[in-house]
Amino acid sequence: MPYNKALRAYKGPISPPVGFSWTPSFTIYESRPGVFSTNIVERSLRPSTTAIVYVDVATGSDANTGLVKTLPKKSIWSAINRSQNDLIYVKTGVYTQNFSWFALTPLQDCVIVGVDNFDDLNPAPVTTTTNVGNINGKLSVNKVLQVENFIFLNGFGRCFLMQNGSANFINCEFQTSQTLEAFGLASTTAGINHTVQFIRCKCVNGYNDGFCLTTIAAGSTCKWLELNCISTLNGKAAGTHQGSTTHKVAGNGAISVIRINGVYYNNYGPQNIADVGGVESWNLGVTSHTINGSASSTGFYCGDAGTMWLHSCQPYATVDLQTDAAGGTIKTYNTKYKTSSGAGTITTYTP
Repeated sequence: MPYNKALRAYKGPISPPVGFSWTPSFTIYESRPGVFSTNIVERSLRPSTTAIVYVDVATGSDANTGLVKTLPKKSIWSAINRSQNDLIYVKTGVYTQNFSWFALTPLQDCVIVGVDNFDDLNPAPVTTTTNVGNINGKLSVNKVLQVENFIFLNGFGRCFLMQNGSANFINCEFQTSQTLEAFGLASTTAGINHTVQFIRCKCVNGYNDGFCLTTIAAGSTCKWLELNCISTLNGKAAGTHQGSTTHKVAGNGAISVIRINGVYYNNYGPQNIADVGGVESWNLGVTSHTINGSASSTGFYCGDAGTMWLHSCQPYATVDLQTDAAGGTIKTYNTKYKTSSGAGTITTYTP
């Protein structure tokens, strides 16, 4: 939610805590006690585009250029593959595997927006279904992919960033992953920089994790934002997997995470929100509760020498806060918890 100056901020701007390495380009405010807002202007996140392409699964044809609203393309993948810095409007509907996302060429700057029709261009949900993966794109160097108003159903949402680049998701849902995460970012390329932002997004029924950064290669960095997001009913493979709703694996890279106002609940344990592999995360107004399938379920877990800051957060798990033997650190401000465990450090801090 963009910060509205007409609504006076309770506190702000709020600076990152000492030791957190990411100073974001946007400003964070506490709009009322325990609830936070930003001055992010969502449309301004879109990269510059040079052409408009229209897609309608009901009336389109991939033989069309898609450059005229009365002659749209039929499939999303065809529009993306012809894309060179395009703004792609996709008319609401259900796009099955053949008309969804696959066989993508390296992406240039690209904005993909679900709309009710091509005249009003009001936001409307577009549902894509597939059995093999929804987002399987490779960004060209220093490019931005922005996706708005999409429901990714079945398969899994996965974005491979093989070069420096950014991916933004606004009003998107990632549902019923059959094999892996509801959404996963994967990269095996060394020394590249990522920025990934989720605004009002939801992960549901992921077989393993919900929002998930799976690996970052040596020398890489990632800045990851979850703003007003929900994650629920993920981690059903918890018996054989970490099974957390937000499981960050840093590998050899450096990952900085900001979560604002998120609600993470009814996921399968043992951990609900888990940062591992040296991750640093700054959590503001985040609620983590009701973890299923584990007697020792944990609301917030920090491991492998990472640091987790909790500002006005609400944990409600059997073990609310947990660190591991590798020396993870959790620092709290205005955050009450019932119990904690692990060999790491749990302390307070002053913002």
